[in-house]
Amino acid sequence: MNTFTYQTIRGFVLATLALTYYGLAGNAHSATATPVSVKKNADVVATVNNTPIYRAQVDEAVKVTGLADSPTLRQAIIDRLIARELIRQAAQREAFDKKPEVQQLIAQAKTAIETEAYLQAKLKASVIPEQEVRNRYNTLVGAVGKDEFKAKIMTLKNAEEATATHRRVTNGESFDAIVDELRRKDPKSLNGELPWVSFKLPLEEGKTNGYPLALAQTISKLQAGEVASPLLMDGDYYIVKVEQKRPTQIPAFETIKDELQRQMEMQQYQQALQTHVEQLRKQATIQQ
Repeated sequence: MNTFTYQTIRGFVLATLALTYYGLAGNAHSATATPVSVKKNADVVATVNNTPIYRAQVDEAVKVTGLADSPTLRQAIIDRLIARELIRQAAQREAFDKKPEVQQLIAQAKTAIETEAYLQAKLKASVIPEQEVRNRYNTLVGAVGKDEFKAKIMTLKNAEEATATHRRVTNGESFDAIVDELRRKDPKSLNGELPWVSFKLPLEEGKTNGYPLALAQTISKLQAGEVASPLLMDGDYYIVKVEQKRPTQIPAFETIKDELQRQMEMQQYQQALQTHVEQLRKQATIQQ
């Protein structure tokens, strides 16, 4: 779920003000703060040219910093809020708020806040029960084999280049050095290290942990240190080397259940979001 909420925006600004103070001062306890006189309205901690700064702003900033509440911290935050208000007023006097680029940023921020507020109201987050998390864990465990592989891959555009590159590797050139060379030529191609992966044998289409079947078959047949012959897939040639092979290491459920639950809740949210957007599209007139 997108964590950029309207609460985050407000909190980030206040936290930045408070933490910037400490970044400039270096040590909270050695900072010399300008005293703020007591106001008649207890909710107002300061005014800047009759514009109030409220205690609630300071309270929230204290919470966001995560620091222990103290008069020194509060005074530091008040000083930063005063500084921000002085700058805001100076900018307004010079009509910075009317500049097109500022108006565009304001509109973008307004759209982001409105959108996130709407989604928070319409798409309520739900907690995945532990049993469902355990079922997902068991499914994942059941999809792996007895061994797992750490492989590297390089992409070539034609058979001649693939054959020549494979010959370079078999003649002793560094696989990694050739990968770096290919990355410089084409940063967007698949060149480099793949994550640890395990395949349940015999391999079947759609049960290869997201890998193309031919690539999964190639990796699963290699021993550590071996390099496969060029593999043709979707018009490109791939050369694969298995760096490491080991018995599959399956983490205990308790060690990964929280992360797995977060992933499942994210997937659930994304599915709900997609469904909601599809419903809105049906109700809208869209022209492209």
